Amino acid sequence: IFSAVVAAAAADADADADAGPLLAPDRVVSGMEVEYASEGDGERGSHYAGTVLRVAGAHATLRHAVIVDDAGTHPEERVPLKLLRPVPPVTPANFFAKLKKGQRLELAYLDGYWDVVLKRVLSDGKYRVEAPLYGAVHTVAREQLRPCWQWAPGMWTIGE
Repeated sequence: IFSAVVAAAAADADADADAGPLLAPDRVVSGMEVEYASEGDGERGSHYAGTVLRVAGAHATLRHAVIVDDAGTHPEERVPLKLLRPVPPVTPANFFAKLKKGQRLELAYLDGYWDVVLKRVLSDGKYRVEAPLYGAVHTVAREQLRPCWQWAPGMWTIGE
């Protein structure tokens, strides 16, 4: 079901980024690929990939997709469901043509996606962004950016 929803959302995204909300899963379930919002010091405002192994009550056990422990395995962690979201849809085809200064984005950085704000589109085609929680400014290629996706059960929207 989830792959069908993601495929439909991707088709919708490619068709028109202005079409409004895109279809999304209603809830996080076992076996789902997700991103979790880190609450760790120095990691607030970031999301990391994982797979939900099981859901019990208001928590899920997930296996980290990128993080590895000292033994070289992907550790499991019990996290509140409120910190999880399905993997966001693909970036709409015309998304970057419509960016505005101050727009919220997500930057692929340090094995996760970090909340940033567009400061400026540079003449060389790169983007200057700032992580407002840390005051860190980065100059990055388009491929490192994606929309600041907001998930509510059943739909995805792009944050402004």
